[in-house]
Amino acid sequence: MLGIAWATLPDLPTYRTGVIMVGLARCIAMVMIWNTLAGGDTDLCAILVLINSILQLILFSPMSVFFIRVISHDDTLELSYGPTAIAVLIYLGIPLAAGFVTRFAVMGVLGKNGFAKFMKYFGPLALLGLLYT
Repeated sequence: MLGIAWATLPDLPTYRTGVIMVGLARCIAMVMIWNTLAGGDTDLCAILVLINSILQLILFSPMSVFFIRVISHDDTLELSYGPTAIAVLIYLGIPLAAGFVTRFAVMGVLGKNGFAKFMKYFGPLALLGLLYT
């Protein structure tokens, strides 16, 4: 996306920065939707999405600062590590933590069989929520 941004938007630094930032953000939610539509292995998909989420939490901030500030030499946007990391923690960390809490709370209250029944009804709603957002 860095190459595409510089090739198509050399004179528009704010748009170029946006394209680079979107290119750095991996689409985690759509992986689950495509996996469901394709009839894939949901357990493997959940593990891959979890690994991707953790990597995004750790790597998005330093990669964005590196690609915007160091490689692009773009100083038009005040991009620093701290606020970027906080934004990633808010928009990715809180939902990830909420998913863990929900899973273990429901499993603790209803047991494994109850959790399977819960997911049978909640799973499609989660996919609709992902599509909506």
